[in-house]
Amino acid sequence: RKGKKKQETWAAIAGGRALTLRGGAASDGDAEHSPLGKKEHWEGVYQRELVGLEVRGDAGELWFEEENGCMERVSRWMAEELCEEHSTPKVEVLDVGTGNGMMLVQLASVGFRRLTGTDYVQDAVALARRNVERERRGGGSLHELDARNDEEKRGRKEGGAGEGGSIEEPLQIRLVQDDLLASRLSHAAFDILHDKGTLDAILLAGAERVEQYVRATAALTKPGGLCVITSCNLTEEELIAAMERGGHWQHSRGLPYPSFAFGGSSGSKVVTQAFSRSTRAPSPQTALSQPRARGR
Repeated sequence: RKGKKKQETWAAIAGGRALTLRGGAASDGDAEHSPLGKKEHWEGVYQRELVGLEVRGDAGELWFEEENGCMERVSRWMAEELCEEHSTPKVEVLDVGTGNGMMLVQLASVGFRRLTGTDYVQDAVALARRNVERERRGGGSLHELDARNDEEKRGRKEGGAGEGGSIEEPLQIRLVQDDLLASRLSHAAFDILHDKGTLDAILLAGAERVEQYVRATAALTKPGGLCVITSCNLTEEELIAAMERGGHWQHSRGLPYPSFAFGGSSGSKVVTQAFSRSTRAPSPQTALSQPRARGR
């Protein structure tokens, strides 16, 4: 449905080809500096989506969803495989370019409890806040989690912590207007940084911004933490090469998707890869001194 429309929009602007990074520049000149790389474009998108929520109750575009089911696939992979050695409820997750906030809702549904979503468009943050609030009300997908936490709190006040003596981690979802490439968030605050489509938009603003992206994501992530990226504009090899440049990130593993073959080559319509924050990389503090970005 809407996910398919969004994916087709990306393909049309990118000319149906992945951007190839060579020396920090993209080889596909048609895709660079497209409307999807400009803040004004996204301001218009989220103004319309706020109206859509008010008039039709529509949460907004769900990127890459119809054919790939990215949100559930990626969130379960993060919870069941990437966090296998950690307590998922205590993992601090940052969703950059959160848009309508529905990825935060999905992450909460698989067990993450400490969630922050950022977007550099004010109306996107407003839309995400309203979607989250709606999901936490009666009948929403997160209402049961909040109700269970409230019940456990009452039990603790009455003299017990419930069966087994444990209290479920309360759900915390924080939404902040923030530009990733000039972020005001605390450094090294997050265990996992998640990105679905933000790097794609930054590439469309100019591939020279990729180095800024790499530094900025590293600055926000704890040493040894993870960055999980889903892209429809980069191949697996290109994404790995871009993220490992500079020594801030090391490739960890990838999420498999159904593949298709064409012209003697095979691949998938999107790629999702996880990267581990190097504990020996040069300090990424200079990310904050870079010029303010126009890309998403």
